Amino acid sequence: MFAKLKHVAIVSDRFALLGKFYEGAFAMKSSAAAAKELRGAATVGDGYVGLNINSRGPGRQSGLDHFGFEV
Repeated sequence: MFAKLKHVAIVSDRFALLGKFYEGAFAMKSSAAAAKELRGAATVGDGYVGLNINSRGPGRQSGLDHFGFEV
């Protein structure tokens, strides 16, 4: 049995803009339920892998934050 990539999280100042970019560029869908719960983050996915784009706090570097596997 192989591990599956389940989600990726990145950090950005422009999380809302990046969410729209990934929706358009990779035909991902925004999660309406997550949008209500998450303020300061965007959540998109393609049905297999979820992408969380979190806001960057003071002193925190932008870029890849973490990724999760199902084993």
